Amino acid sequence: MKKYIVFLLLLIVSPLAVSVHAKSLSEQCEDITGVNTIDIDQSMLKLAVFPSNDSPIQLTPIADLLDKVQIISTKASTPARDRVMALTDKYLESAPKFKRAMRTKDDTTLLVLYSRALEKDMNEFLLIVEDKTDLTIVLLAGNITMEEIGSLTSF
Repeated sequence: MKKYIVFLLLLIVSPLAVSVHAKSLSEQCEDITGVNTIDIDQSMLKLAVFPSNDSPIQLTPIADLLDKVQIISTKASTPARDRVMALTDKYLESAPKFKRAMRTKDDTTLLVLYSRALEKDMNEFLLIVEDKTDLTIVLLAGNITMEEIGSLTSF
């Protein structure tokens, strides 16, 4: 009888243990040597002081709409870059899948923007920027739209 109880407990608890703490993309990358990560949740975003109006990027208009911001950076052409991109590719394939919204490349820089709808009024955007020296990945999630992402720049 004890064996059946233990077996049932394992069946119930094991999937819960895995799903309770699925690591975020930045958490998966933070232990890779040569990788820098920043992970900001909604409570810290509300406390943040953003740059003045002279800055080309303004987060202030959408700070209340964001649930999280993750930034991952490393040097290009390194093993760390390859590991980060492998984890990013895996993340892009996670359900629901991301769709590529934009891709642009000039002589030195590649920029790719992905988006996906999460739940009602919740979206997630993943931006990959890579030049000859650096790779930067920015993940934004919250009650935001593509238009609001576009409004962040004042060029």
